[in-house]
Amino acid sequence: MILRYSIFLFVLIFTSCVDNIPVSDNGAEQKLYLQCEVSPDNDIKAIVSRTGVLSGNQLPQDDKEAFVMLKDLSNGLEIEMVYDLDIERYQVKGVQVEEGQVFRLSVESEDLPAIEAGAVVPFRTELVETAAIVNQNEVTLNMTIDDLDEGRYYHIIPRANVYSTLNGVDFAYTGDYIHLNLDESSSMVSFHDLYHLDGFLVDKDLLTSNNINSTLDLGSVLGSSQRVEYINYDLRTVNEAYYMFHLSISKQLKAADSPVSNPVVQYTNVDNGLGYFGAFTSNVDSVLVQ
Repeated sequence: MILRYSIFLFVLIFTSCVDNIPVSDNGAEQKLYLQCEVSPDNDIKAIVSRTGVLSGNQLPQDDKEAFVMLKDLSNGLEIEMVYDLDIERYQVKGVQVEEGQVFRLSVESEDLPAIEAGAVVPFRTELVETAAIVNQNEVTLNMTIDDLDEGRYYHIIPRANVYSTLNGVDFAYTGDYIHLNLDESSSMVSFHDLYHLDGFLVDKDLLTSNNINSTLDLGSVLGSSQRVEYINYDLRTVNEAYYMFHLSISKQLKAADSPVSNPVVQYTNVDNGLGYFGAFTSNVDSVLVQ
């Protein structure tokens, strides 16, 4: 029960890099736990915590006095990340993050073994063609990736601009938008609809071509007096750690809702600890629906 409680507790309080913090087995040694993502145009934030202990009935706790060092290996820089009480994160501002950049993050604590993790910022994915076709209660979003693109893993976050009757004017833009989830007809072999984040994951190696063709559900979110004019999307090219971590968390949370699901092992790329250090780049744009 403590394990499940910790999962949903941390899903609620950490939205940019969502995860539960695992509870150690009875009598197991505590470990440091890290969560961090780097991407261009975003300040770098990290959560550092300690795993809980079942035998002591202790939930995971933030470690506010750790020594957190961000190493920019591409430029030979070392920057200490400082804990910010307002956002309850370790943070560093003004670091220039570029495609292909190599980072290493280390965490030291007085009483627990030090941990370390690395991440390489992937190159931004360019699209050759994008189209969105509405058919009754669903919209098909077609994205064609450049043949030269070296990315493998993606996180696609689609949302629809909503037009509706406003002050007697038909189909006026209200400024509202809705997040879209995969329709059940979409291939769940190539895609994974995320439980804890908006959007879905894609492994390009599981596709038959460079075309990402997804079917998104409109019927359950769109009102009878509303229609969609544009599909906005954030196409994130993510590193393997980002993909594997969020895939495992989503499967773990879905399994918690099912009494017959098999346990899911949480992914980590942190040496001597738990958690993950991920990286991504974004291609944000919109496409007019047909």
